[in-house]
Amino acid sequence: MKPPILIDRLSRRAGKLKRFYDRVSILLFKLSLFRLISFCAFVLWISVFYYFHSSVFYYFPSLVFLLIFFFFIGRYKKILSTREKIRLWIFVLERESARIGIKGFGKKFGTKVVLEKISPLARDLDLFRETGLFPWLDTTFTSTAERRLISLLDPEDSSTDFKRENILLRQSIVRSISEKELAIPKILRLSSYLRENRDLSLNQEKMEMKLIHNDGASELWKRYPWLKRIYRPVAILVLAFIPANVFLGAPFPASVLFLNLILFGLYRSRSLEIFRQYYSLSGSIEGLQKILIYLKGLNVRDKNGKSLLRGTSKEELKSAYEGLDRILKRVALTEAPLLHLILNSLFLYDLWILGKISKWKEKHSALLEKSIDDLTVFDSLFPFANLKWMFSDYCFPEILSENSKEGISGEDLFHPLLSFRVSNPLDQVLEGNIVLITGSNMSGKTTYLRTIAVSSILALAGGPAPASRFSLPVLKIHTSMRNEDNLEEGISFFYAEVRRLSEIVKKIQNSDLPHLVLLDEILKGTNTRERSLACKGILKELKKNRVMGLVTSHDLELAKVEDVILKHFQEEIINGSMCFDYKIREGLVQTSNALRILVQEGLDLDFT
Repeated sequence: MKPPILIDRLSRRAGKLKRFYDRVSILLFKLSLFRLISFCAFVLWISVFYYFHSSVFYYFPSLVFLLIFFFFIGRYKKILSTREKIRLWIFVLERESARIGIKGFGKKFGTKVVLEKISPLARDLDLFRETGLFPWLDTTFTSTAERRLISLLDPEDSSTDFKRENILLRQSIVRSISEKELAIPKILRLSSYLRENRDLSLNQEKMEMKLIHNDGASELWKRYPWLKRIYRPVAILVLAFIPANVFLGAPFPASVLFLNLILFGLYRSRSLEIFRQYYSLSGSIEGLQKILIYLKGLNVRDKNGKSLLRGTSKEELKSAYEGLDRILKRVALTEAPLLHLILNSLFLYDLWILGKISKWKEKHSALLEKSIDDLTVFDSLFPFANLKWMFSDYCFPEILSENSKEGISGEDLFHPLLSFRVSNPLDQVLEGNIVLITGSNMSGKTTYLRTIAVSSILALAGGPAPASRFSLPVLKIHTSMRNEDNLEEGISFFYAEVRRLSEIVKKIQNSDLPHLVLLDEILKGTNTRERSLACKGILKELKKNRVMGLVTSHDLELAKVEDVILKHFQEEIINGSMCFDYKIREGLVQTSNALRILVQEGLDLDFT
C-alpha cells in the first residue's frame, strides 16, 4: 500500500475513534452523575430515618441505593478502561501517520534516548537525535529490546554479532513478521496497552523484563534460611489469636507482634528492594500476556523454520502470566507504608509474597526464560517489520559473504527521513575503489553519503532498505562528516577531524572485514595546498586496504589520484535562480555556486 493511501486510512480511522471517544466521555459523565445521585439518595434515606429515630427495619431499603452506587462504580471503571484503550489506539494511529509522513515523530511522537556515549557514526548520521533514525523506528516496549535496537543501529561500537548468518536470521524474522500485514496494527495496539497508565508523549521508562529473571527471594532465603521455616507458623499463630480475641475475649499476645516487628526490620529493606523492581510491571502483565499469546498464534519463523515461542502453548502462557499478575497485585499493597507495616507486623506479609514468587519461578522457569528471550527478539526486530509495513517499496537487501568480491551496489536509493524523496543509484563499488564526489554547495553530496550509510545500517540490522535493490557484504561502516572543536580540551576543528581520520585508518589496516568509509569534505580546516596533499595521501591509504570509499570534496585536484571514480552533483540556473535536482552524475563537476550564494544572500561584493 502506498504511503499517502495508508496515511489517509489511518487518519480516517483515528477520526472515527475520536468521535467514539467523545461519545464514551459523555457516557462517563452520565455514569458519574448517576453515581453521585445514588450515593446522595443513600445518604438522604439514612439521614431521614435516623432523624425520626425509625426502626432499623426502615434502613434496609437504603441498601438498594448503595447497590446501585456500587453498580455505577463498576460500570464507570470498566468504561473508563475502554476509553483509555481508545485513547491509546488514537495515539498509535497518529504516531504511525506521523512516521509515514516523516513529520512530528521526533517531538510529540518519538522516543528520546539518552546514551552515555555517542559513537562518531551515530553523531554524523544523527541516529539518536529527536528527529533521527532511532526515534522514527522505535516501537519497543521493553528496555532490553530498546538497548538491543540501539546496538543494531550503531554498529561501529556495538558488541552485537554482525556475522552474515545472524544478519540473515534477523532478516528472515523481520520478513516473516512483515508478511503478516493485518497483524502489525494489532501488535502496535497491544504494545500500547503495556503503557496504559502512562503519558506516552513523555519519555517514560519501558518495561524492564530482565527483572522477572531476578530471583531475589532465593538470595534472601539463603541469607536467612531460618526465616523460611518460621514465618508460616508465626503467621498462623496470629491468625488463630485474632478470632480468639474477638469472640472469646482472649488477650492478644503483644510479644508476637513485637517479634514480628523485629523480623520485619530484619528483612524490610531487602524485600522492598525486590518488590520495587516489580512496580514497573504492575498493571502491564495482562497486556504482556495478550502479546505473548498473540505472538504464539502468529507463528513467526526464522530462515531455519524455527518459530518464536516454540515448545510452549497458549494455555501455559496464560496460566503462567495470570499467576504472575495475581502476585503483582499483592505486591502493590506494599506501596502504602502504613498498610505495609500493619500486614507485616501481623502476618509477615512480605515473606508470604516472596515465597509465592519463588514457587512461581520454580514452576515456570523454563517457560519464563523462553518467553522473555523470544519476546525480546520480537520486540527489537518489530520496528523493522513495521518499517516494511509502512513502506512496501523498501527492499530486503542481499547480504553477501565477508569474502565476497562483489562490493556494494544499489538502485533507487533515497534517504528515509526526507519527505521529499529523490532516488539515486549506487553503482558497484568494489574493495579498493574510491568514489570522489564533487559538486556545488547544497547539491546533495552529504545527503547521498548519509543515504548509503543509513541504508547499510538498516541492511546489517536485518531490516529493509530504502531502495529498489541493495546488496552489500558484511562490513564495518565508518564516517567523518560532523567533527567538532572542543574548547575545554583545546582541540580545534582541524585537529578533531585529523584524530577521527586517524581512528578510521587504524581500524581499516590489516582488517579481516571489508570497510565502507564515507568522508565528507575532509580536511577543509587547513590551507588549500596542504589539504590537497593530505587528502591525496588519505585516498591512497584507503585504496591499499579492504575499503569501499566514497569521498566528497570541492578540491578538484583529487581527481588526479590514480583510478579514482568520478561522480558529481550540480545545480541549474533557471530564471536567474539556482535549482537542484539532487541527481548524481558521471564525471567531474564543471560548475560552482559559492559566489552566486553570496550574492543571493545580499553580499554583492567586488570579486575581481
